[in-house]
Amino acid sequence: MLYRRMLSEGGSARFARRMQHRLAGGLAERFAQGRRPPGAADVPLDLHAGYLAGALCGVITTWISADPPVPAADAALATWRMLRV
Repeated sequence: MLYRRMLSEGGSARFARRMQHRLAGGLAERFAQGRRPPGAADVPLDLHAGYLAGALCGVITTWISADPPVPAADAALATWRMLRV
């Protein structure tokens, strides 16, 4: 319920930005350790992390506001499939 409130239209842009920033930071850290998907070596690390963090924030926002709710396992599987395309 907290995330739904914070990420809704009337929620906090600061919270959403901070969540995206933290996701991007975590991804960039993993990528810097050589744990990057194949085929992304020519993409600047920070851009790749920012792109994925933005996509994940969009998925999370859409998932938590879905009516009817989408089961978490279904949302996770769909997200994984999109990330692998």
